[in-house]
Amino acid sequence: MAGDTSLYGRIAQVRTGHAYSGEFRPRFSFDEPHTCPCDNSTIESREHVLAHCPRFERWRQPLRDVSRGIALSEILGKVDGIAALEAFLRASGAFARPIDTPTRAPLAEPTTAPDEHLDNG
Repeated sequence: MAGDTSLYGRIAQVRTGHAYSGEFRPRFSFDEPHTCPCDNSTIESREHVLAHCPRFERWRQPLRDVSRGIALSEILGKVDGIAALEAFLRASGAFARPIDTPTRAPLAEPTTAPDEHLDNG
C-alpha cells in the first residue's frame, strides 16, 4: 500500500464511514444521487457495496476469505479484514470519487490560445 495515497484514503474513509457513497454524499452534495446504480432504489451504503451490490460481486473473494458473511465488524476492525478491504478496493475501485478514476474523460482542448483574447495594445 506504500505510495498509494488514494487507496489509503479510501481505506480510512470506508473504515470511518466517510467513504464516497450514497449514505455519505447527501451530507455535502444534494445534487448527487444517494441510491446505488445497481437498481436505483437501494441506498448505496458501505454494507451494500461491500456485501451485496452485484456491481462488485467479482471482487469480493478477499472479503469472504476473512468473513464468509462479510461482517463489517470483521472487515473494518481486524488486521486481516483491513488487508482484505485493501485488496477489494484496489481491484474494484469501489468508493472512488469520479474525479479519482482513470476513466474520466480528458478536458477539452481550448479553442483559442490563452493570450488570444487579451488586448496588449
